[in-house]
Amino acid sequence: MSGWSNWLGAGPFAGRMTTDSTWISIAVILGPIILLVPNVIVASVMTEEGWQYNGDVNQDVFQPRNWTLAFIFVSVIMAPIVEEVAFRGIALGALIARGLSPIGAVVLSSFAFAFSHLQYSPAAMFVVFLSGIGFAILRLVSGTVIVPIIAHGAAYGVVLSLNWLAANPPT
Repeated sequence: MSGWSNWLGAGPFAGRMTTDSTWISIAVILGPIILLVPNVIVASVMTEEGWQYNGDVNQDVFQPRNWTLAFIFVSVIMAPIVEEVAFRGIALGALIARGLSPIGAVVLSSFAFAFSHLQYSPAAMFVVFLSGIGFAILRLVSGTVIVPIIAHGAAYGVVLSLNWLAANPPT
């Protein structure tokens, strides 16, 4: 992947394609925190029900009773891979390779990440933006795009688990 990225002019976006168990543990622990903490903070100031989605989204799709194995696979595995390669790999790498500071590249790639989530309300897109910053920082400090992929997947896995538990409380 890094050779292809260099050809595009994005630099070695993927970093090394291996990581150790310490980074995997950090990703699994920090991923849910990176997504849930901004969500809890924004939710604490939002007073209206259903603030997360814009008005054009059918929220029934996201109800646990409507989940399929394909939905879970896409949510926990495919979306994190595609989004992290695109935004923390190619976009972040290209911005840094073209001379933007790492801070500027983190902010700009996270802004693009937020605006790729137009199904969400502006408040929820702010949560996505903050999460993008967290995933980008993980990419930079770990030296590989694998760590934010794992963190993103862990975050979505926890969110799906919490949604399922909320819809199916233990008796």
